Amino acid sequence: CPEERVDGHVYPGHAYYDAAAILKYNIEQAHDNYAGTFMSYTFYAIVHPDAIYCMGPDGNDFDRVAVLEDLGYWVLVWGGAIHPDDVSSNYIYQNIESDITLNDLASLNAYRIDKHDLVVMVDFTTLMLKAPIDIYQDFINNQPTKEAMYVMSYAESMPTDGYNRGIHSDFFVLKPSNDTFHTIKEAYEAAAYDVASGWGGTGITGFVGDMGTRGFLTYYYRDQSNAIALDNCVYSNTNDDPHAMDGSGVSKCRDGETTCEDCRDKSLSDVYVAQMKDVCGNPWDCWYDENWPADSLCIDFHKRWYQERLAFETNYMDLQLSRTGAFHPEVFLGFCSQKGWQGYTIMLRDIGTCIGELQEKGESVVIPGVFQTQIVTMKAQVWTGNGNSCASGTVTIPTFQPPFNIAVVIDNSGSAYSTFGGTPVADMNADGKANTILDAEISSILQLIQALIDDPELDNNNVNIGVISFTTTAVMEGSFPPADPNDPTKINPDLESNVRSLRALSYTNFDDALDKAIDYFAAAATGRTNVLFFLSDGLPNICGEGDNENCNVDSVVGNNNAHATNFDSELAILDSYQVIRHAIGVGSGSQVSAGSGLDKIDNTDGGAQQVTTTDALVESLTANPVDGEVMSFTLTVNGVAVAGVDKTAVRSGPTGFSWGAFTVSGMDSSLFQTNTITATLAMDIDKNLATTDDQYEVTISQTVTGSVSNWLDGTT
Repeated sequence: CPEERVDGHVYPGHAYYDAAAILKYNIEQAHDNYAGTFMSYTFYAIVHPDAIYCMGPDGNDFDRVAVLEDLGYWVLVWGGAIHPDDVSSNYIYQNIESDITLNDLASLNAYRIDKHDLVVMVDFTTLMLKAPIDIYQDFINNQPTKEAMYVMSYAESMPTDGYNRGIHSDFFVLKPSNDTFHTIKEAYEAAAYDVASGWGGTGITGFVGDMGTRGFLTYYYRDQSNAIALDNCVYSNTNDDPHAMDGSGVSKCRDGETTCEDCRDKSLSDVYVAQMKDVCGNPWDCWYDENWPADSLCIDFHKRWYQERLAFETNYMDLQLSRTGAFHPEVFLGFCSQKGWQGYTIMLRDIGTCIGELQEKGESVVIPGVFQTQIVTMKAQVWTGNGNSCASGTVTIPTFQPPFNIAVVIDNSGSAYSTFGGTPVADMNADGKANTILDAEISSILQLIQALIDDPELDNNNVNIGVISFTTTAVMEGSFPPADPNDPTKINPDLESNVRSLRALSYTNFDDALDKAIDYFAAAATGRTNVLFFLSDGLPNICGEGDNENCNVDSVVGNNNAHATNFDSELAILDSYQVIRHAIGVGSGSQVSAGSGLDKIDNTDGGAQQVTTTDALVESLTANPVDGEVMSFTLTVNGVAVAGVDKTAVRSGPTGFSWGAFTVSGMDSSLFQTNTITATLAMDIDKNLATTDDQYEVTISQTVTGSVSNWLDGTT
C-alpha cells in the first residue's frame, strides 16, 4: 500500500485509478494501432493479499482488486513466491524486509500465467509509445532457448564495474512456464548473498531492490545464455544521463562500458517504451523540471501520457473534468494546477464508488391526473468483477435536463439596501448593513449554486453560471463554472467573490438587464437547457430601447412607465434561445400582478412569484420541478432488498429527485451472468398521504453482467 511504500516500485496512492486506467488504455492503444500481424492479449494484475485494501485519495480504505477488475484486469491474488523460512541466505533472511520485502517476489508469479505464449511485465510508470510486436514474434518464433528479454538500468552510484545495476521492472518479457517458475524459486532459495559480494559472489548488489526480483533476475540471467538484453534507449528510455563522475572526477559510462549511447538524443519516433519514474517523474505528480530543454523527451513522455488520459476520459468517463490547471498546460493539458502531486486533478476521488464503465437507462412516465411527464433513470456498471456495482438514479422532467446555461439576474438598485425578513443571513457583501434585500439575494443565489453542486449528475462540465447585476444600467459580471476547480464540492471562489462584491445603489433598469441576459445566452454553449432567474425588489423606472420607446435610453422615466416596461423585443430574442424564465419579486415593494414587468418576463406555468422572506426566496430558487414528494424508496439486487436504503436516500433539488450513488453487492460475478438492480419510488402528488388517488409508483431496472472467468484454476 502507498502508506507502506516499497522502494523500487511505484504505488500512486492518490491517483491509483488514474494510473491503472491509463496504463491499460495506453497499452491497448499501442497494440490496437499496430499495423502488422494481430496478437491477442489479456491484462493481468498480480496483487499481494496484504495490498488488497489501501487508503484512497478521500482518506477511506478501498478495494484495489475491485478497481482493477472493473477496469478490465484479470486480478490474481497471489502471495510472495518465496517463504522466508525457505531462504538459505542468512543475510537475505535478516535484511530483506528493510530493503524491499519478500512481498516484492510476488511478481515472480508472472511465470505461472502459462496459458499464453509470453507475458510482458510492466508497472504504473510504463508508457508504451509503440507496440514492440516484432520482438515479441521473434522471441516466440525464433528464440526457442530464451526465457526472457530484459533491459538493464544504469548504475545508481559510481564508480561502477557494471554489476551494481539491475534489470528494469517496467518492461520485462518472459515465456511463462511453471517449470521455469519453480527453477527460479528454488535457485533463489538456494543462492548465497551478502552485501559486499552480492549474489553468488558476482558483485550484483548495490541498487534498489537488489535483494528482490530485480536483483535476483539480474543474477539469474547474467550470462544471457537463456535471455536477451534489449536496447534500453528503445525499450525502456528513461531520458537519463548515461555518464557520471567516478571517484577521480572523470566522466564514465554508468553501464560499465567504455562508450555508451545517450538515450536523451533518441528521436521520439524511435522509442517503443518509456519509463517515467526516475528522471521524468511520475505523471500524476505533475513533475516538471524548469531546466529541461524544449526538446526534452520527458516533456514528450508527459504530454503523451496526458493525451492518453484525455482520450480515456472522452471515451469512457461519464463526465470529463474541467481542464483549468495553469501549470504548463501545453504539457499537462490543464490537469495540473501546480508542481507536485497536490496540483494533480484526479479522475476519481471516491474510488470505492462507480469505478467501472457505466450505462444509463431512462424511461418516460406520464403521471395520471397530473399529466406531467417524468423521466426516471438509473445508472449502473456494465460489468461486475467482484459482485458489486455502483447504482444511482434520478426523477426529472424532459424540459429541464442537463447540460445547463443558467443566467442569474440580480437587482442591486438602491431599494435593495432595505431590511428583509425571514431567517437572518448576515452581511453577505460586507457593506456595513446585515440582512438587507441584497444580502438575501446573494445568500439565496449562493444556496442555489451549492444545490447544483450537490446534485450528483451536475458539475463544471454540464453547468455554467452567468451573473448579471443591474441598477440604472446592467453589468455582465461574468460567466463561471459553479464549482471550485480544486474542490468540486465547494462553490467556485471567483463566482462567490463576484456575487458578494455587489452593492446597492441607484435605479432599476429591467430592459438593460434583459439585454445583458441575451448577451450571455448568445455567447453560451449551444445544445443546452437555458434558464434565467430574474430577481428584483422594485419597479422598472429606466427607459429601455429596441421597442420604439420615446425617451432617452437609460434615463429615469418613473416607476412602471410604459417606456420602462416595454421589452417585447428582448423577450422575443430570449424565446429564440428557448430560455426558461423565472421572475421573482423580492419583498413587498415588488410587483408580480398581471401586466407587470416581472409578469411579462416570467414564462413558467406558475407565473412570477413574490416572496417576502429569505426562506421563501431560497425555496423559490431551489424548488423541485417534479410534482409531488417521495413516500417510499426501495432498491433491490436480484430481488433482494438492499439494507439501509429508504426514502431518506432520495434528494430533492432544483433539477428533480436524485439518489445514490450506492455500492450494492450480492451479484453473481461469474462470466456473462446477468444481475438485475431495481429501484422503486412511491410518489404522492398533493403531498397528502390521506388522499390516495394521486399516489403512484415508478420503477426502473438495470442489468449488470458478471465478468470473472475461473479458467486459471481449471474450473471453466
